[in-house]
This record gives sequence, structure tokens and C-alpha cells, in this order.
Amino acid sequence: MGILLDYVYVLTVATIRAYKWLELQILQLFSGVVQKLWIYYSENWLGVVVHLPGQSLREISEKEEKRILASCGYNSLIHLKVNNPSIFTRSANTGPLAMGEAYVNGDWETLNGEEDITEMSCRIVLVTTPLRARRWELD
Repeated sequence: MGILLDYVYVLTVATIRAYKWLELQILQLFSGVVQKLWIYYSENWLGVVVHLPGQSLREISEKEEKRILASCGYNSLIHLKVNNPSIFTRSANTGPLAMGEAYVNGDWETLNGEEDITEMSCRIVLVTTPLRARRWELD
């Protein structure tokens, strides 16, 4: 029985890895769309303004800042400078974990220092955690 369980486990892990690899390949085919969606949801859900590599830093007007803050519900914007655009497809593929790995690799940084990194991490966790797991927030 133990050998059978080991075989099932190895087969399950291999299937999941193959699925995630295939998913990443499909996301990379549509990387432009993934990037646009990622930027849209970052601004409107997280209050994160994305500055792409090879472009000058985006100037946000006061009107635009108020619009973004009203849609996300936070009181300050976070400016994220992307150094490697592959983070869009990787984070779509593996979720918040990819953002942490990408930060360690130097693929992105915040313009206002470490406080923004902590705040952004909290915002990502709150957005990606199901409501039933955040019961403490409702009390």
C-alpha cells in the first residue's frame, strides 16, 4: 500500500508541475494582455502605480490620484518600478509568492523605500486571501 501511495503522490506532483508549466507558456503567449490587466487591477484594487522599464516615471495628476484612491479604498499610492516585465506573467502563474521571489531577484522595487514594500505585501495578501479566511477583519 505504501508504494502505491508514493506512486500516486509522485504522479500528482508531476501533473501539477506540467499544468503550471503549460499555464505559464499560455500566459507568456498573451503577455501583453496579462500586463495590461495586471496594471489595471494593481491600480484599482491595490493603489499601486506601475512604472514600466525603459519608460520615464509616470506623472500622476491630482485628479488621477484621487480616482485611483477612491477605487482602491486606500489613503496613499505605492509607486512600483518594474525592472523585469516577466513578473506580470510569473505572478499571474504562481500568485503572490512570485512577487516576493521577483523582489529578491531585483525584478521590481518601490520608489519610496521599504515601508511601501511592507504596505504592498499587506495589500496583496488582503486582496488574494478569501473573505472566510479573514474573519478577524470583520470582528
